[in-house]
Amino acid sequence: VIRQGAGAFSGVLFNQVKLLPFFTLEFVVTVLTFFFMLTDGHRFLNWIIKKVPIDHDLKDTLIKTFKDTSASVVWATLVAAAGQSVIILIGFLVLRVPLPFLAAGATFFFSLIPLVGSGPVWISGVIYLYVQGSTTKMVFMIIFGLAASVVDNLLRPLVLKGRSDMHPLVSLIAIFGGLNLFGWVGVFFGPIILAMLITLLTVWPQVAERYGIALNGKDTSNTEP
Repeated sequence: VIRQGAGAFSGVLFNQVKLLPFFTLEFVVTVLTFFFMLTDGHRFLNWIIKKVPIDHDLKDTLIKTFKDTSASVVWATLVAAAGQSVIILIGFLVLRVPLPFLAAGATFFFSLIPLVGSGPVWISGVIYLYVQGSTTKMVFMIIFGLAASVVDNLLRPLVLKGRSDMHPLVSLIAIFGGLNLFGWVGVFFGPIILAMLITLLTVWPQVAERYGIALNGKDTSNTEP
């Protein structure tokens, strides 16, 4: 059993090492994206909006959606990280694992990194309890770790819903879809792109009525052909 477990662990570790250059590139791209968004985000937004062929008032609606959703994504990330930190802190205190506040701080930091989360921290706690021979506490530490992961997937969509009026399920799909398409930075861009798409669909009847475009087979134009 030990030999099989070691072989499986070696295979997983080898696969992760192979992906290390890809993860490094994603991390660099994410950092550069945040840097340019913070230093030149306003000009970047104006550049994008100018490319959208719609009227000025509708562009203002898109800009408001972009700003509101961007703020929502940041708040959702911070709230989810704080929630995971609290759960890990409680787990370390209850199970008497050393350095609980350091673990909570590390959890907050790791939770800001997509696909990492609180895993490295609570797995370290499990290893410590295993060395101490506390099998029962190990099980509870795993439960705390899984609870932290569940809280992350619950809090993030709920905060997005509260600030950007997006259904939690849609928010969750946008997050994972963004991850799949854009990598780490997709956690932020996924919900933003989806929110702007929803806004475009919402204002489309106004555009159709303004330019006399047929909707559902009906001509919305008030002028005679």
